[in-house]
Amino acid sequence: LALLRWKIEELPGRRLVRMLRDSMNPVGQEIDISAPDEMVIEHSPSWDTGIPAVDLMTGGGQGMVVVAGQPKLGKSLVGVSAAVNAARMGWRVIYVNAELTRGGQIKRFSNAMRGEMDHAIVSQIHIANVGPGLTMDRFVDEIDPLVEFDDEKVLIVLDSINRIVDLAVTEDGESAYWKLLRDWSNWAMTSRRVSEGKISWLIVSELAAAGHVKGRTLEYVADLVIRMRDSDIMDTVNIDVPYSRYSRSGEAGDHTRDFARGRFIYLGNQVI
Repeated sequence: LALLRWKIEELPGRRLVRMLRDSMNPVGQEIDISAPDEMVIEHSPSWDTGIPAVDLMTGGGQGMVVVAGQPKLGKSLVGVSAAVNAARMGWRVIYVNAELTRGGQIKRFSNAMRGEMDHAIVSQIHIANVGPGLTMDRFVDEIDPLVEFDDEKVLIVLDSINRIVDLAVTEDGESAYWKLLRDWSNWAMTSRRVSEGKISWLIVSELAAAGHVKGRTLEYVADLVIRMRDSDIMDTVNIDVPYSRYSRSGEAGDHTRDFARGRFIYLGNQVI
């Protein structure tokens, strides 16, 4: 019986959940020494963000990705599109919805899948509709049974982290908010590092008035930052990549948002 339990715990999905738990409080973790000429067999897996111009520039999302923008510009559209694309690519997706109603979020997923609920994709996605009091410990307990034994990669989408943190703050003062934001950020960064990117995060956040990611913590630890701002062209959004750890960065250009079909349309010579 003990041997059976050990074998189960060594299955890919169980290892990922264990890494996720251990990453919450990384104090005392062993130091892993490597050599510069070490042969790397596995590289961090990636997933399409749902913005083809960004994917062309960066090779897609991997590790810890932050999507930040002003209100009502389509940040959640990126989250849903990325979730559907990742599920199509074999990722187990946990989508944390702290913004919309249950029905509103499902409608967005239906749009992103063009109304065709492919069971192979649907079975890979779980929407966690959260309210006040969500803690990191409780979050892991809730998603633990959702990760299958044979899952080899998990994408967690937080939509949005500012709302999740705001709902969880129980102490008075601004410092409690920023501390909790830093705790979630460090958890995402640590778990993606120890799992070699097999635990990935897409974190929806807000832009501060100065144009940087709110709180700066997310911006500092992210592998990729996608920024969305109002465009000079009516009813369009300008998308750029101000920072990428593994690829080039730069302008992705102006896009319109097709909410009915859950996609971004590039305002160039062609739709990409």
